[in-house]
Amino acid sequence: MVTLCGNSLQAASLGDAGYAVIRRGKLIHRSQPQLHGKDRPYQLGYNRLLALHDCWADTIDNARRATMPIK
Repeated sequence: MVTLCGNSLQAASLGDAGYAVIRRGKLIHRSQPQLHGKDRPYQLGYNRLLALHDCWADTIDNARRATMPIK
């Protein structure tokens, strides 16, 4: 998720979803994927049956956040 807030761009990303910031045709920033392991991206959700088998479940607290000024 990316939003404008005053004079800054604020972003939060989770798992293998991503975003990029491009200014004047140049890549300024690209989010990095979050993985538990190969082919296991972070994802929102909780499943009681999976929890019994010690499987992972991610929350919004796991999201990577970034803030950058608007130019």
